[in-house]
Amino acid sequence: MINVIKNGELTEDNSKAEGYSLDRWKVVISKQKKTYGKVVTVKPQKQKKKKRKKRD
Repeated sequence: MINVIKNGELTEDNSKAEGYSLDRWKVVISKQKKTYGKVVTVKPQKQKKKKRKKRD
């Protein structure tokens, strides 16, 4: 989790939260008054599904 925050790419930055992602993991940190600076979410990022070709 710390590695994602330190070395990850900033993928989300708004008034409520900021998110970092690295190696298919995402960590979201709160910017709201009551929970400022606390980790809100840690989850694996979804992978895009490959489209299947239709057979004739």
